[in-house]
Amino acid sequence: CDAAVHHGGPGTMMACLVQGIPQVVVPGRGKPLEAIGRLADLGAVRHLPPADLTPQSLLDSCRTLLEDTGHAKRAMEVREEIARQPSPGAVVPVLEDLVLRHRTA
Repeated sequence: CDAAVHHGGPGTMMACLVQGIPQVVVPGRGKPLEAIGRLADLGAVRHLPPADLTPQSLLDSCRTLLEDTGHAKRAMEVREEIARQPSPGAVVPVLEDLVLRHRTA
């Protein structure tokens, strides 16, 4: 998959980011606009507001995403950053330890 077009749900965005896939996001109602905006500013996502959605605007957004290699590069950088983060399995014992320390303090 070279790119994804979707509604801006957090699960879909994260699934794409974990795979390093650049995205065109046409956010649905109640979607995380702040996160979409940050990813768009970073260059991993192209934000297409629903009010601006036309067949031509979607085609143009997809074409830009695929032809400008910077978007794919940014998506891969986000993927690499996610990969550097500790796993939930590594974080949970640290959180448990913090809770236990807090209870005994």
